[in-house]
Amino acid sequence: MTETQAKIFLASERGLTESDWFRTYNMFNAGCYISPHKESFGSLYMLNEETLAPGRRLTTEAEEDAYLLLVPVVGGVQCSGTGHSVRQVEAGEVLIWPAEKKSILRIHNPYDELVQFIQIGIKADNESLQKDVRQYPFGIINDELRWVGEDGENKWPFVTGLGKYKGRSEDCCRLAPDRGLFVYVIQGAFEVQSRLLQAGDGLAIWNCADVEWEALSNDAVLLVIDLPNSKV
Repeated sequence: MTETQAKIFLASERGLTESDWFRTYNMFNAGCYISPHKESFGSLYMLNEETLAPGRRLTTEAEEDAYLLLVPVVGGVQCSGTGHSVRQVEAGEVLIWPAEKKSILRIHNPYDELVQFIQIGIKADNESLQKDVRQYPFGIINDELRWVGEDGENKWPFVTGLGKYKGRSEDCCRLAPDRGLFVYVIQGAFEVQSRLLQAGDGLAIWNCADVEWEALSNDAVLLVIDLPNSKV
């Protein structure tokens, strides 16, 4: 029997970059934040919790071919960039933005309040990189994980899910032998595979057929990413 493998990424150990109008917490190595213990999980190389001030615009250049996912947590943002028209994405939705190497992505806060969002980066091969931007509503159902990215027209190399749970609610998902799972707590607390996770914590899991979790607080929110298996 293959032993389940897992690695925890604590919120308190994330990299932090901030200015008077922008703040980002980096789960993995980025910029000046470099640690041998914070290498990417397979093709998942970025998971940032970002806050953008009113009226401000963040411009980034893709370092490699990738899928960029934007998941607003508070408010919403407008996205524009190389080869794509402007898209507005709000809390409760996910935007999947294919980005070729050296392409530009601009993220704008059109509101009068701070916005907060999760930015995720997943490496892709140029030959298989889907070209169309896709936007999905999560349509959160209490105490159940809602998956998006399973699109008949676009064969993403990943799927992602979001769930909101009341205290003591339990859930699980099944992994194929060649898949891994990254779990990230947006809000509240969970026990995932017998490990306690608080808001901002992440857990990489591989060599596991079934991943189980239990919410330890009310209105706890969990984000998961299913992608090709890779040891940390």
